[in-house]
Amino acid sequence: MLRWIASPMLFMEACAKSYSEIFTLRLDKNLPPLVIVSNPQALQQILTIDTKELKAPGDMNQIFESLLGKRSVITICGAEHQRQRQF
Repeated sequence: MLRWIASPMLFMEACAKSYSEIFTLRLDKNLPPLVIVSNPQALQQILTIDTKELKAPGDMNQIFESLLGKRSVITICGAEHQRQRQF
């Protein structure tokens, strides 16, 4: 977790090289694992999939607010998330 906090991009790039372009990361034993995707085609597929299939857990993604901001499509959920995705 300390490596991720100190340098999240370098840490995730190193993980992608070691494990694959899609990997899970557990930052804390009290949190569920995160699925990290670094493949552009896979990200495009995830972001354009039928929204009934996926739910953005904004409450869990609050740890990213300092990096992405409070209004990022990643840090919000529900109807607000759906509106942001349309842009």
